Amino acid sequence: MESQEELRVRYFFERVEKSLKNKTYTFKTKQYGCITSIIAILPLLLILIVVVTSILSGITLLLFSISIVPTTILKYGVYLFLIALVIRHFPRRKYKPDPALQEEFKTDILPRLTKSVYPTISYQEKYKTNNAELKAANFFSKDFWQEEGRLSGEDALKGRYKNVDFELAELTHYIEVLSQRGWFISILLGLFIIISETFADVLFGILDTIGGNALSKSKQNFRGLFLYADFHKDFKGEILLRTRRKSILEKITAPNTHLEKITLENGSVNKKYEVYATSKQLGYYALSPTIIEAIEKITKELKADISLKLKDGKLYMIIPLEHNFFEIYKVKNNIIKANTKKDILWELQSVKYLIETLNLETRIWSKI
Repeated sequence: MESQEELRVRYFFERVEKSLKNKTYTFKTKQYGCITSIIAILPLLLILIVVVTSILSGITLLLFSISIVPTTILKYGVYLFLIALVIRHFPRRKYKPDPALQEEFKTDILPRLTKSVYPTISYQEKYKTNNAELKAANFFSKDFWQEEGRLSGEDALKGRYKNVDFELAELTHYIEVLSQRGWFISILLGLFIIISETFADVLFGILDTIGGNALSKSKQNFRGLFLYADFHKDFKGEILLRTRRKSILEKITAPNTHLEKITLENGSVNKKYEVYATSKQLGYYALSPTIIEAIEKITKELKADISLKLKDGKLYMIIPLEHNFFEIYKVKNNIIKANTKKDILWELQSVKYLIETLNLETRIWSKI
């Protein structure tokens, strides 16, 4: 017979499933960004060029027939403008979670499920990214910590599991890029500078009034899980295993000039990862087949290329992801599905395998 808590959890996920069937979720409009904005802006800029040059230059009046050229540009410009607007606002299946269900999941259901997997672990919806563990990992390049970037953390698990102190959190890094309005004003400003400095001064005055923030927007640069685990065991040296995927490598990983690059016997691992260690002896000895098997399993199950570091008895791991962990909905191939209790429990338990394997693998913690 189910307990009251089990009934509560089951009933919640039934409501999540029902919310999709009843289509109570909403879709956001797809914004195609600067490409369609330029398509829409270009004909208008051409019209502006004709009008301004017709007024300011008698030569232009002789070279272009006002009764024909502006009319032609206007006609096709309007067509392009309307087409761009239609494309820009063409709907895409991008969900917006039900706020009430999302709030209940984060504040009640997820903490309950966390306790069922990790009785001594606490769940926190927010995670402070300015902490010693994240900095000690030294995973990220200087470009990642650029001043205009912003790092946020959420869905944090913290506590002790089998004498291992660990933290797990989802990180998202944002950078500031030009918004559609920013692209428009940048093009317009360049045009005005070419035509007339007076017009440019006027536009600069407008920019001072509305502020620079109105021209930019936040864009997601990186999303993934950060795991820190302290095994409280003797381990001298440092081992780094990082993904070879350039798109991720360029975004997050810092150079490691003080470590020696090594090649493992496992060919599939060498294709996916670069391995560095304080010495080759340490790398070959510590990265046993059991450890490699654990890494391969996590990589396969999460469908993500991980990067990890072992240093002074501690484990630091970054797992880049294209989707959110611990959410009530999931999107795959543009199809929205409801997560089940089993899905969330799998996400919670996915880290247990690696921690248990590393904790029980005595070779990696032996003195060399």
